[in-house]
Amino acid sequence: MKFQHRDPLSILRSAIYMLDMLMILVAAYLAHYLKFNTFAMQAEYVIAVIIAVLVHLIVSVKVYQIWRGGGLLSIYKRVFFSWVIVVNIIFTILVLTKTSGDFSRVWFSYWIGFATILFFIYRYCMFKGLVYVGIDGIAKKRILIVGRGQVQQELVRRASASNWTGFSLFGILGFDETSGIERILGVTKLDEVWVCASFQNNDSIQKVISMFKLSTVTIRLIPDTSGLSLLNGGQSSVLGLPALDISVSHMSGINLIVKWLEDKCLSIAILLLISPVLLVIAAAIKLSSEGPVIFKQK
Repeated sequence: MKFQHRDPLSILRSAIYMLDMLMILVAAYLAHYLKFNTFAMQAEYVIAVIIAVLVHLIVSVKVYQIWRGGGLLSIYKRVFFSWVIVVNIIFTILVLTKTSGDFSRVWFSYWIGFATILFFIYRYCMFKGLVYVGIDGIAKKRILIVGRGQVQQELVRRASASNWTGFSLFGILGFDETSGIERILGVTKLDEVWVCASFQNNDSIQKVISMFKLSTVTIRLIPDTSGLSLLNGGQSSVLGLPALDISVSHMSGINLIVKWLEDKCLSIAILLLISPVLLVIAAAIKLSSEGPVIFKQK
């Protein structure tokens, strides 16, 4: 039986998920030790941590995205956004189950802060490690770029500036140089072909695709969309046909649930923040006028 080789980056993704869950556990126990001077957590604390780990695993699958060439800032944004969602969900569960009073607010603050710091630290170390040693030995890919123009130039610039990603530019050919592709296929093994073209070059794109129809090379079309106004763009399928989404509403599925939870948690947080002001106003009304503080219309 022949087993399929697993992409090293998928292994890296799984490792990051496991490390994230480990960081949540480490942060929880460290926070508990600083607050209560013991690592032995009570049952309700253990249950809260386990729920946070499971929720983080579900949310991270939707939010995280590992891709070659991503910047450190974009990685931080994604992990912070994911952790904020997890914390909001945990707070909502505690409020709905009326168990928030069973937990120390200091411990919660320590836990959230330590987990965030640990997330950032180990991602920084991993990112810098890949930059330093390069990813060539882990998942090197030979790339052939076909096409000319601004998109092609930008691809070359980004690939050259991000050697750690493992993308090795084997060659750059124009659509009028497709005969060179046959020579390249005869002397080396390509992993991916990036076709840079506008939608008007359909014949040229199809010609390149036909040249690789009997190979295992991954072909990616990187279109020149400079003439389009893409707002929340993406790719989808309409009745089995590929579609380029110019503007897409993300308020569907799990995003609606997350948005609902965010609204409720944010509303509760705002009410807590302005409650002292509201109490002062209520006291001023009570002292300066007769009757109840809240006016009722009959």
